Amino acid sequence: VAELELPSGSWGEEASGCMRAIYDAVVRELEGECASHGIPIEMVAPAIKHRCDEIEEKEAKAMDAGGRMVGGGRGYTNDGGGTRSSRERALAAAERRRARDRCQEKNEEC
Repeated sequence: VAELELPSGSWGEEASGCMRAIYDAVVRELEGECASHGIPIEMVAPAIKHRCDEIEEKEAKAMDAGGRMVGGGRGYTNDGGGTRSSRERALAAAERRRARDRCQEKNEEC
């Protein structure tokens, strides 16, 4: 895929790698589709960049309002685990799988 020059706009330092990767993946995927319809990808790329900017702005506002970034690493879970570390969550998941497997081996309802 030829490197397209991005339309003007700001990509935050923190999100730029992620948003750039998303932009590149979408452009790469659409390049073939556009070619089959005779549409130059350069006509579509600015709209993709614009949408990436919108998403970035929305996420920045959510962070400013006290939200948290996906994958932010604060350790919150929806299973009542509070602020457990990644290691603690992984160990708990392994224990649940082990208990489930034992029940299945014994053909019991758990």
